[in-house]
Amino acid sequence: VQDNTAYGAYNAGGGGQADFNYAGGQQAQQQDQIEQIGLVGMAADIDHLEEQNKAVVKIADDVKELNEAFTDLNTLVNEQQEDIDHVEQNVVQAKESVQSGTKHLETAEKHQISARKKQCCILIGCIIILALIFGLMGGFGVFS
Repeated sequence: VQDNTAYGAYNAGGGGQADFNYAGGQQAQQQDQIEQIGLVGMAADIDHLEEQNKAVVKIADDVKELNEAFTDLNTLVNEQQEDIDHVEQNVVQAKESVQSGTKHLETAEKHQISARKKQCCILIGCIIILALIFGLMGGFGVFS
C-alpha cells in the first residue's frame, strides 16, 4: 500500500527528498498507529481493571453483609441460649422437686400404713378393755 500524498510529493519534489519525506512520514504514521494501538490496549486494560475493581468492591460489600447476618444470627442464638438455659434450670429443679415429692409420698404412705396398724391395735385394745370391763362388771352383778 502506498501513500499517494507522499508519492505526489516525491514526483513534485524531484526524487531523493520525497523518498526521505515518504519514509519519515511512514515511520511517523506507524509510530502514531503503534501509540494508538497501545492506548487502545491500555484503555482496554483500564476497563478490565475497573470491572475487576467493581467486582472486588461488590464481593467486599457482600462479605460485610454476610458478616452482619452472622452477627445477627449469633445475637439471636445467644439470646435463645439464655432462654434455653433458664428452661433447663427449671426442668432440673422440677425433676428434683418431683423426686423429693416422691420420697415424701413414700414416707407418708409408710406412716399411713403404720398409723392404720396402730389404730387397729388401739381399737382391738379398746375392745378387749371394754370386754374385760363389761365382763368384770357382769361378774360383780352390775348388769343383773
